[in-house]
Amino acid sequence: MNLKIACLLTAAVFAALLLFLPQRKTSIVPGKSRAPARRLEAYGTFQSLGVTATIGSVDDPTTGAKALLQYRAHGESDFRSGFPLARVDRTHFVGSLFRLTPGTTYDLRVQFEDANRGPLDGATLETAAATRPAITIPKKLDFIFVSPRGNDETGRGLVSRPYATIARALRDAKPGMEIILRGGIYFEGNLAIRDFDGAASAPLVIRGYEGERAILDGAAPDFQPRWSREGALWTTPLDGDLARAHMVASGGRRLFPYQSLDDLRLLKWNVPGFHADPQDNVLRLNLPREDPRKMSLTLARRNHAFAVTNARAVYFRDLTFRHYGYDAAGAYLTWPRALEFRDADDCLVERCDFHLNDLGVCVTGNTDRLVIQDCTFSDTVYDWPRDATKNGGARLETGGVRVYSPYTGRGLVIRRNEVGDFLDGLCLCPYNGGPWNLAGVSNETDCHDNIIRRIDDDAIEADGQSVNTRIWGNTFEECMIGISLSPTFVGPVWCLRNLAYGSEPDGSSTQPFKISHNGFAGPMFLFHNTSYTEKGFYVGGGRMSWRLLYCRNNVWRATVAHAFSQESPDAPADWDYDALQAADYLQDVGLWGNRKHTLATLQAANDQELHGRIGDPGFADPKRRDFRPAPGSPLIDAGEHIPGINDGFLGAAPDIGRFEHGE
Repeated sequence: MNLKIACLLTAAVFAALLLFLPQRKTSIVPGKSRAPARRLEAYGTFQSLGVTATIGSVDDPTTGAKALLQYRAHGESDFRSGFPLARVDRTHFVGSLFRLTPGTTYDLRVQFEDANRGPLDGATLETAAATRPAITIPKKLDFIFVSPRGNDETGRGLVSRPYATIARALRDAKPGMEIILRGGIYFEGNLAIRDFDGAASAPLVIRGYEGERAILDGAAPDFQPRWSREGALWTTPLDGDLARAHMVASGGRRLFPYQSLDDLRLLKWNVPGFHADPQDNVLRLNLPREDPRKMSLTLARRNHAFAVTNARAVYFRDLTFRHYGYDAAGAYLTWPRALEFRDADDCLVERCDFHLNDLGVCVTGNTDRLVIQDCTFSDTVYDWPRDATKNGGARLETGGVRVYSPYTGRGLVIRRNEVGDFLDGLCLCPYNGGPWNLAGVSNETDCHDNIIRRIDDDAIEADGQSVNTRIWGNTFEECMIGISLSPTFVGPVWCLRNLAYGSEPDGSSTQPFKISHNGFAGPMFLFHNTSYTEKGFYVGGGRMSWRLLYCRNNVWRATVAHAFSQESPDAPADWDYDALQAADYLQDVGLWGNRKHTLATLQAANDQELHGRIGDPGFADPKRRDFRPAPGSPLIDAGEHIPGINDGFLGAAPDIGRFEHGE
């Protein structure tokens, strides 16, 4: 079977179809529909619109219908073609529009075509929806000032008479207020913002004073160790509330949290570490080459800085969060994290720094339209052996931002952040261990323009309930895996113009994408990604199936292995217009199933990469991390035009890879 015909229409095909569809459409508008089961919904983020078309259970008996998407800015005369909607189940088609203007209304039209002339053939759904406007801070807000040198008893929250603690300031907090933290360290945590009804015009803003550094610290400032020897170990008694510390650091670097005293004595993972025992309230260290009496140790006392629950429009800006690593109970939703948003809408985390927290930001519940932007997330987990962190019970497979089940939120945006030195970087989706059961509602998550470095597992995870998840413009440097899609329940997931390069110092192989799971996944679209990694694109084996794996205009350049490895040859795949280069010493470009292939044999045997290219991609200067096409590069004008994805290209055709020559 030719999968290209069975799956999505190419640009030439649906360009021709659009000439005829308007002449025989049946306009069905939500609210006025003659077929109530049919409806069109759109959900906007800043630069994207997610589109979901719902049809009746008997509308498409052969499941052969296609849903073509058109759009225009409201007030424009002509519609433009978007990428066709992807079928995610029998009654739902889901798609996205990209590179839109914030705060703009768009007219949307979905036209159905069914070669079998079923009941849906020629039907049209229409609606209008707006992208989200940029977040602005209202100028006229009331102020509450806090300073480590203030006084909660005599202070008034004024710049001249500040409070001493954030906890005291929160007692006065109302919508339309700013809590402004003067520079210094605030040893506070476990603060709750609950049942707070703010608004875009009247948010609660908690921010650092301009030009000063306000640090929220989860450590115990009064920790005074009394060291003694216990064989090879150093020991000190602890106050009871410190015995559950999961974060112990020295000189800005973590000590490994050994999960048993035997493992600590043996230094099982060959890295210095600690064991804090709540049974006898003793901290034990194994430091083969250091003396803790000459060190300054930091122990976590707080589980989190803020928990924002059932709240709206709470903004955190220009703050530093560090040392939140106290293990309160052991269940994953109570694992340490600096910030938690649970059932919290329209919140913002902006220009904040997160360092040495077990997790930076936890997202859970029905949290809608959370924005995390222009922040820095860092740790020192990357320097440990990968097996230690992943399999040694350290429970630090968390990273900068992680979405936890249960999660039914929409509109999460994670953009322009720097993330580094974790096991995992960003986790975008909840994972319930099975397919999503809320068909027709999409998460609409955007993760873009982040720089992620030195990750020992997955830089970005879209594993789990990844429903209309969009990942674009991210850069992965020295990351074992760029993007993990293992699995993407329901879908679709979109990966556009991401860049992965570099190798891991510990010898682990880097690769741009990983698809490896047992079970069923939704559609996955990979467009214009560039990789210059040790291994190429990896698709694992097992009992794998998905609706579609669709790749166009990507660069897969492997430096020590094949350009791709597709171990599930029978799963639906449609690859074309990609540039492939395996390691210089290999004769074959990649693996399909258990067979090695040149480009010619891949085309002949599997009907894949019919317009693919092999050879040096002609990057400008890969040694200096410049992966733009150099003049004369074979990537230039060699890609496929994909309406809704790469409109506005320069030259005769789009370039292959992330970058367009001349931009």
